[in-house]
Amino acid sequence: MIRARNKLAEELAREMGLPGVAGSDAHNIEDLWSVYTEIEASLNIDSILTAIRKGFVKASSGRKSIHF
Repeated sequence: MIRARNKLAEELAREMGLPGVAGSDAHNIEDLWSVYTEIEASLNIDSILTAIRKGFVKASSGRKSIHF
């Protein structure tokens, strides 16, 4: 069910010309950090926001997959 909803959200974002980003709606501690968004940008807010607007992002998931 969740995968089907995620697929619908992905399709809607694509149709609306919006970038896809990942966010966790974790209900359990073990689900924290299980999804993240990779952003091709330097580490400043203007670069990050520009990259998101231009779609230089990739939503990813994995167990305890946070990267710094």
